[in-house]
Amino acid sequence: MRRGRLHFKIDGAETVVGPGDSLTAPPRAVHEFWSEAPDTVFDHEIRPPLRHWEMFQLWHALDAAGKTTVRSRMPRNPLALALLWDYQDGYLAGIPIRPQRAILGGLARLAIRIGYRRRYAVTGRDQD
Repeated sequence: MRRGRLHFKIDGAETVVGPGDSLTAPPRAVHEFWSEAPDTVFDHEIRPPLRHWEMFQLWHALDAAGKTTVRSRMPRNPLALALLWDYQDGYLAGIPIRPQRAILGGLARLAIRIGYRRRYAVTGRDQD
């Protein structure tokens, strides 16, 4: 953690970290994090990274284009949300896996088919 404070929730346990602190979520742990202030600066490492880098690039591009909500920074378009879900290499907590695969997986395939992902692609590595 470089500047600010981050809240983490890992398998239901909440922790707050500040400058100089670090935290590790074990493999397959259900986790989330959020900052208290917009000027928070931290390093975030995912091992193995799988497709998380593309997820964060897409999310940043959507945010920079004003395609996310102001408060939660969630995509306004369900196709974008489905693409983020597809990149995250896991499942959302609290929602059964089969509906996630059917609904979000189906929307992600549609988004790829109609070129939505290319619209916000940051690198040449991720082409449909």
